[in-house]
Amino acid sequence: MVKGIIAGSTNVALAFVFGEEIPALRIIASGMVLGLFAYGVSLVLFVIALRGVGAARAGAYYSVAPFIGAIVAIAFFGEAVTIQIALAGGLMAVGTWLHLTESHSHFHPHSLIEHEHEHFPDTEHRHGH
Repeated sequence: MVKGIIAGSTNVALAFVFGEEIPALRIIASGMVLGLFAYGVSLVLFVIALRGVGAARAGAYYSVAPFIGAIVAIAFFGEAVTIQIALAGGLMAVGTWLHLTESHSHFHPHSLIEHEHEHFPDTEHRHGH
């Protein structure tokens, strides 16, 4: 929350320094609603994913958000498909596919660790030791 307050205050101060006018309340409200859904909800879903699939997979899935944004921009806002967009999309698709099809089947020992919380579902270690 502190980060948001500092960032917001800094951006408002910079806008005043560069002579920008305060936008209409409708524009401000629209920006806040967009931020709530585009950033706030995505972070909640990311935290839920961290608990469900682990940090590596959640991070990999979360990192495709710019790719989804590019698809939306191309489909709905007429953005051009460039070679950079196509290459980046291909790399993200391959990375996501590798994570989805990964198999963790080799033998390795684990030390006994007692936790106060459950480690289920733990998609990485559902095998016998």
